[in-house]
Amino acid sequence: MDTAVAYLEARGYTQALDLLKAAKPDKSPLTFKGSSGVGKNRDDFGKIVNEMLAGMTEGQRLESVRVFDNDLEGSCGLHHIRKAYPEIFVRGGIMERGNFSAAAGFGSVVGKQGIFATFSAFLEMCVSEITMSRLNFSNVLAWNVKTGLGSRFGSYLLQAGFKGKYNHVGTHMEGRGGQWQQMGHQGLDSEGIQSAIKALL
Repeated sequence: MDTAVAYLEARGYTQALDLLKAAKPDKSPLTFKGSSGVGKNRDDFGKIVNEMLAGMTEGQRLESVRVFDNDLEGSCGLHHIRKAYPEIFVRGGIMERGNFSAAAGFGSVVGKQGIFATFSAFLEMCVSEITMSRLNFSNVLAWNVKTGLGSRFGSYLLQAGFKGKYNHVGTHMEGRGGQWQQMGHQGLDSEGIQSAIKALL
């Protein structure tokens, strides 16, 4: 705010300065409900995978699991896997398409599991690779963090027999205002997410 005020004052934009000084943030009328407790889904992912890997011998892990990192191991929870099982961890660098393909290629053999993680914002770079891995029945676990629903809900859906219908939920319209105002405007509020889910049923 101070930078904007200084900028406008230096240029003599008094009307804009008056508008800026008069603006007061709106308090959100929404009540947010969600999961409680400690931990972050994106960090817990690596811990949960480690629990499964701990039940395997080193030979079994080496033979059947590879984890491909896109320089986001700390943000995606993969650092837990790297620290505990460096022998199955591949530092792939910033190349989501190639790393997803490598994970899918490793998982294309029965009994092998490729694991891939990146930010959801980079997911669109992998669309053709995801399609090809599905057509080839590859065993690849793609962990795309910062999606909003979280891994526990996604795991519940898989356990409940959800077999892969998809819908787009994300920012797709221009708009103004604070984050809570944008949530409803973009369809990312509770009602918008429920509508997107109901459209799949």
